[in-house]
Amino acid sequence: MYRWSKKSRDIITTTDHIIQLWADELIARSKIDLAIHYTGGRRTAELQNQLFKKGVSKADGYEKKSYHQTGKAIDICAYVNGHISWNFERLCYIGGLGLEVFEDLKDQGVLPDGIYLHWGGLWSFKDDGMGWDKGHFELRDKPQIPKA
Repeated sequence: MYRWSKKSRDIITTTDHIIQLWADELIARSKIDLAIHYTGGRRTAELQNQLFKKGVSKADGYEKKSYHQTGKAIDICAYVNGHISWNFERLCYIGGLGLEVFEDLKDQGVLPDGIYLHWGGLWSFKDDGMGWDKGHFELRDKPQIPKA
């Protein structure tokens, strides 16, 4: 039903091949249109540091590196009426679907064992009952344990 725009596709290609496979399946299954923010793919240390100084990342890019700097992270949001949307309900939908798609791809043998998708919506819960980085996904070598 949906597919990535050229701009989002260009950003996706900066990420790890596992994220690329997963992102393509995610948008193919999504009931809403999706987009990748221009800072949502691989980042330089300088860009990461700028985001840290703005208060939108907890990694400074130098002493504490982001998974974005290795291409093992991506930020995905909804695309509504020609604009990026960070709407709570839409981000929760994307997060749930993203985790489901990843597990389905692992069950099908498309993705290797020993790699796990972490979703920022399950990190350090805020007053809304969700994590602070709902549009963020990253690859790790250990399963995610939600932090209360």
